[in-house]
Amino acid sequence: MKIAPLLLAATLTAQAALAETLLEERFENYGNEEEIVASEHGKWVSDQSDGGCIAPVLVTKDSQCIQLSATPSGQIRNGFLWKSFPAVSQSKVRLTFRMLHNEGGAGQYVGLFNAARTAGYAIWWTAGDAPTTGVVKVLRFEGSNPIPWSDRGTEIAVVRAGSMTHDSQNLPLAAFDFFLDQKTGEFRLAIDGQDKAEGRDGSPIQALSTVVLKGNKGAFFDDIVVATEN
Repeated sequence: MKIAPLLLAATLTAQAALAETLLEERFENYGNEEEIVASEHGKWVSDQSDGGCIAPVLVTKDSQCIQLSATPSGQIRNGFLWKSFPAVSQSKVRLTFRMLHNEGGAGQYVGLFNAARTAGYAIWWTAGDAPTTGVVKVLRFEGSNPIPWSDRGTEIAVVRAGSMTHDSQNLPLAAFDFFLDQKTGEFRLAIDGQDKAEGRDGSPIQALSTVVLKGNKGAFFDDIVVATEN
């Protein structure tokens, strides 16, 4: 089969854009919480000190942590889950993931942080008690200690309820795409394929090497990918 020159050029350009995939997680190969956080396999680290739990779950409206599926997502309740990847500095970084709420009145995020988890960026989604679209914020964190569960960082961009079109509690999971240029500090956020926010951090954080998931009540996460771009 022959490929038209323009189509071939577009395909090669798209492949060249992603220089390296640093982390990829689909939550497909775990049977229980212990397998997710088994350190001997270089997997995730868990901090569920706020009484939460994590598990691979079949995402339905009222999922609990004991429900399993062949194609699950990760669920976190009131705690952190994090995993390391090769550190990047002065690079163009892209974080893509899917996320959804299981209950209202909650805030949760996916973020890129340094190894100590003292500085980084996060995409935070909060929603009211009733099923609503909620508000999405791009947060910046920088401190001397690992971020506590209650820390909401500093807002550097906001996608307000009028611009957020994905219901916070109804399937499918919302698709997020965050791009950061560590040289210029410029960043962009798209949700469900639509550009929603952009801005510039005047002092971009370097040595990003950790994906952090923050769960609240019942947060679902899936298809997490961290990659650099040319």
